Amino acid sequence: MADLNDQLAVEKYIKGQPASVQPLLHAARGAILRRAPMLKETMKWGYPCYTNPKTNALVLSLYTLSGAVQINFFHGSTLKDPAKLLQTSMPGAAGRHAALKELMDAHKPELHTLIKQAAEQP
Repeated sequence: MADLNDQLAVEKYIKGQPASVQPLLHAARGAILRRAPMLKETMKWGYPCYTNPKTNALVLSLYTLSGAVQINFFHGSTLKDPAKLLQTSMPGAAGRHAALKELMDAHKPELHTLIKQAAEQP
C-alpha cells in the first residue's frame, strides 16, 4: 500500500542506484509488496521503508550496500529464521538484515516467510 508520491519516490530511488543492482532492487521490492501488501511503502532517510499503517512502526527497509541489496528487518531478532538468512553487525541489537546478491536470493521461500512474519508482528 503506497500513495502515488511514495511510489514515484521509490521508483526514483531505484533508478538512481547503479544499473547492476536495479533488477535486484525491483525483485526485492516486489517480494515485499507481494508478501506484505498491508504495509505502507514510503521514503525515509533517503531509502524505501515499509511501515505498519496502524501504528506507523517501521517494519522493513530496502537499500544497497557494496553491490548487494539489503532488506533490513527492524525487529529481525524476534523472527523465526531456521535458514539463517538474517545477519547482524551489532550483536544484541533488534535489527537484522538479509543480503541479496543475485536475483534468485529475492525469490527464496525462506525470505518470503521472513517478510510475512515481520509484516504480521503487532
